[in-house]
Amino acid sequence: MHKWMLFVFLVLLVSGCSRAGDNEYTAGDLRAAHVEWEVDPNPNEYIPFKKKGSGYEEEAYARHKANFQKHSMVVDIPQYGKERCGITVHFLPCNQVKVTAICDGYGTPNYPIKEPLEMKEPAQCPK
Repeated sequence: MHKWMLFVFLVLLVSGCSRAGDNEYTAGDLRAAHVEWEVDPNPNEYIPFKKKGSGYEEEAYARHKANFQKHSMVVDIPQYGKERCGITVHFLPCNQVKVTAICDGYGTPNYPIKEPLEMKEPAQCPK
């Protein structure tokens, strides 16, 4: 897991469909994903474990979690055909997100997201 990707919620917001269960887009369709995630700005910070049982000490973890940064973004779900293979979410540097619904795998010629799997945060993100 990348240090900038800690937790992800994916909620699909589908509206404008001509009827439930359509396999293909029709005129006027609007399909988007609302993606919410949290970033741990200090993923390597030591958090003490409970003396009994398992997990972190609750107060120490609460202090650590208070520094998490919450982000959200609405991204379009690209058009797909009759074949459905799910949705793949790519988390990129500078808190950017790209979504694809293509059945081809990452790195294949038809895969629409070309960014490398391992990317470093730039010193300054574009605005």
